[in-house]
Amino acid sequence: MEENPPPLKHYLTCSLCTEIFKDPVSLGCHHSFCSSCLQDFWAQAKNKNCPVCKRKNSKDIVDNFSLKELADSYAGRQRSDPSDEAQVRRSRHQELLEKYGAMPPHLMGQWVTERRIRAEFEQLHLRGKEEVRVEALERERILLERERKLLERERILLQREILQEQIRSLASGSRRTADQAPMAESSSSCSVS
Repeated sequence: MEENPPPLKHYLTCSLCTEIFKDPVSLGCHHSFCSSCLQDFWAQAKNKNCPVCKRKNSKDIVDNFSLKELADSYAGRQRSDPSDEAQVRRSRHQELLEKYGAMPPHLMGQWVTERRIRAEFEQLHLRGKEEVRVEALERERILLERERKLLERERILLQREILQEQIRSLASGSRRTADQAPMAESSSSCSVS
């Protein structure tokens, strides 16, 4: 039996504070935490080991901007000015390029994971919007169909009234003609005798 993957929130939650990430950072071991949570943990533990796997992480701490965007979007928080964030991202990228010459292998795995999470999030977000739009269109279609049926019913009733009026008019005209016919016969028979 196939297991369902954990919900998106699972990937966007800090394991220290169990809240949606705020200013997430990632360690060389690929575990991510809120920056302040990690600093508080390290201050209490008096070492710089990963809180999850206990691996020593002295300099492999990286701001995780992609995860921050996802977490902020998921939590409905407003992002900072995009131009400021883009500038920080460019300078951080430049630092990495100068330091490593290319993307470090451990960041490549993290980048792939972040892209997968982002794609899942966007797909779920778009699917939700699409479902709402489809439901709204279906409600509108139903209302239009009801309105069309009401208009059709009114048209039929109006035609029925017009036909009944024409029938009454024809019936009263034929009665007058029928009433006039015996009088015409009696006046013609009187003149013949």
